[in-house]
Amino acid sequence: EGEGEGGGDSSSVGSGAENDTATAAQSDSRTGTDKMLQDYNINRAIARVAEGLLLTLTQKLNSLGAVCHENAKEKYLSYVEIIVGAAKQIAQEISVMATALIARRSIDDLMEEIDSQIDTAVRNIEMAAVMASSPQASDSANMKLMSAATQLKDVCSKAVGNALEITAEHKKALEQEEKVEQEFMSLVTGHKASAGNKVALLGEPVNKRGDRKFSSPAKMMTRDNLESHELVFEETSSVGGAGGYGWTSKETPKVIGGTVEQLVQRLSSYRVTDTEFVATFILTFHTFMPPEVLMDSLVARYSTLVPEGLSAWEEERYEMDVLIPVKLRVVHAMRMWLYTSVNDFNNEGMSKKLKLFLKAVVKNMPSCARNLQSVLERGQHGRHRKKKAKSKAPPPPPQLISLSPQESFDLLDVNTLELARQLSITYHELFQEIQPKELTSILWRDNSKHSQLPNIVQMLQMSKNLSELVRREIGKETSEEGQSSIISYFIQTAKSCHELKNYEAVFAIMRALDSPVVKELTGAWQYITRNLLLTHRELQDLVSSDINYHRYKQEVRLLHHSPGVPHIALVLSEMEGIQRDNLDYLNGNKQVVNFQKCRLYAKVIQQVQKLQDKQYNFKPIDLIQRTFQRLKLPDEETTIQS
Repeated sequence: EGEGEGGGDSSSVGSGAENDTATAAQSDSRTGTDKMLQDYNINRAIARVAEGLLLTLTQKLNSLGAVCHENAKEKYLSYVEIIVGAAKQIAQEISVMATALIARRSIDDLMEEIDSQIDTAVRNIEMAAVMASSPQASDSANMKLMSAATQLKDVCSKAVGNALEITAEHKKALEQEEKVEQEFMSLVTGHKASAGNKVALLGEPVNKRGDRKFSSPAKMMTRDNLESHELVFEETSSVGGAGGYGWTSKETPKVIGGTVEQLVQRLSSYRVTDTEFVATFILTFHTFMPPEVLMDSLVARYSTLVPEGLSAWEEERYEMDVLIPVKLRVVHAMRMWLYTSVNDFNNEGMSKKLKLFLKAVVKNMPSCARNLQSVLERGQHGRHRKKKAKSKAPPPPPQLISLSPQESFDLLDVNTLELARQLSITYHELFQEIQPKELTSILWRDNSKHSQLPNIVQMLQMSKNLSELVRREIGKETSEEGQSSIISYFIQTAKSCHELKNYEAVFAIMRALDSPVVKELTGAWQYITRNLLLTHRELQDLVSSDINYHRYKQEVRLLHHSPGVPHIALVLSEMEGIQRDNLDYLNGNKQVVNFQKCRLYAKVIQQVQKLQDKQYNFKPIDLIQRTFQRLKLPDEETTIQS
């Protein structure tokens, strides 16, 4: 009996060892397959989003063609903005696809090439839109605009085609891995794997005959409490089908208002990809919710689990069709947030939240996590804006008198054109640093809150000190001829600044020239040449507040294809007007945010960002730039009103 028991025990141990080996092998094999399935599902979701964005782009291109046919120039830029937004997001989405399984070494080069082609096509259509929207533009300009738009669509179509190809190849690799796994498990266990016991790769259950058993996801989705199925206020408009693609659809409805929770749901919705809404939300959310609340809300959305009560097939479909798209939308929103307002994460609390979020993303979306980390690092080193469009032509040679080390430097010895160039460099560097959060702040008139507006205050300080420098230089002279010479010098400098579209410097210099202390020097003004007096009059018309700064605003409105610096006080005034003239909430309900007001804010901010993205192609001169550094020194008496 003892031997019998012992033999029985030995047999049991041997059987247990075999089971342990099989279980371990199955676990290792499933780990690799599950990771491949996870990456495939992410790629599949990205490809779907990219297809939807291409649909939006194509629809807007057709609409652009219609307004070009009608010669409705005032509509060109708005349609082009949506087309460009969709194209840029296509590039961003595809850039985070998992490509490790694709057996082509050139895949990364291909992705980089597509990104570069989209970037070039975007610049071409933006320039063509500016030219075509000019009142003097001919029909040929419209043709060039449509040609540039078609080129952009073709490049994006190629990009989406590559995304679909990557997804198909990934699926093929996954099916092969599944087949190898089944064969391996057959060898280990001695049993043939049954296709009827596994879940199909596309999330569709198979019955005992091996047939695909389709089931409508509508029933499953009725159990979905992830999103509110109604945004309280929406406006919709229908459009025709997209020619050449056989698509018929309605335009994405514009959100007019909603609760904070509903707006965050829309931001990360799996149902719709609304590029205009996402851009507006990220630029203006500071007006209706603190960053900490948004961060917590996005983390909660990303961490959503599969609801209880679903079958195995429903759980898999829910993961693919709901949770993965939501995660991707959260990642995209976070990417845009880091790009536009990275300073929100400078405090310890937000920095910790971001690190925990990135750690969660690394687990199931490593390529997305790497992309976010890259955007974060670029923002922390201030390289987002500095990379933007700069002329490839060599900078013009500086026009500066030569000085020996022993000679003292006098700013008035600098050529007026060169002084204007150096002022433009300094002002644009200050202007580039202004964040959307500063522009949406409602505390502009509260001087105790200057710490929240550091870049705006520094720019205002620069202009205040430049005006004082002009007055001081004129006041140094005692003779009327000497005063006349300096006044002429600064009129010419202001003219050069105007030609360079540096409006902030023009306003600062003209504020000094038209100040009472300078205007009282009637004897000096008599020595000013007639041409310079005419120039002074033209500049006075430019900075005049008549008809709400009509001439200035008309010029800035056309400033799209070249660098420039707007008068920041008028930008703030426009934002303040929006704040004053529009309600924060709708229908008296303080829970329902007026998102139309956010759109008005975003329109101004996007105009600012376009100018921030275009740099002057001038060479800084250290001697002059060091002088300007003193003009940027903080002054406790500086107010926003100044």
